[in-house]
Amino acid sequence: MHVVLQNFIKDVHSLGTDVSNGTYNKEKIQLVSDLSLSLYEGFSKQGQTEAPPAGADVDLHFVCFVKGKNGHVFELDGRRNGPVDLGKESSADADVIDSKLVIDRIQKYMGLSDEKNSLNFALMGLTPSQE
Repeated sequence: MHVVLQNFIKDVHSLGTDVSNGTYNKEKIQLVSDLSLSLYEGFSKQGQTEAPPAGADVDLHFVCFVKGKNGHVFELDGRRNGPVDLGKESSADADVIDSKLVIDRIQKYMGLSDEKNSLNFALMGLTPSQE
């Protein structure tokens, strides 16, 4: 998987920063799509974990933050009945990763934990290089 990510980063850098190129966004979308497919194919062949019964009390679950076309940030949580609208992002150009709404939400969850009910987080984001 390390090679897949290295190739992805190299390919993104090769796109440059000239967004005036009419195919820039399509090329970027294709790179992310190819990366997702490669990762899925690689991890899906490693075996399966048996799913717990539907009513089981589990400590781990998946939460995702996405920004809608209307500028609102939504929390998608498998334990909820539907998306949670966290509100409209103050900056139209803000990315979900640096969204104050998302940061505040994560800090809220972390503030709810103590030694008995510790929370473990794994966070992944695809972002532009900081170089």
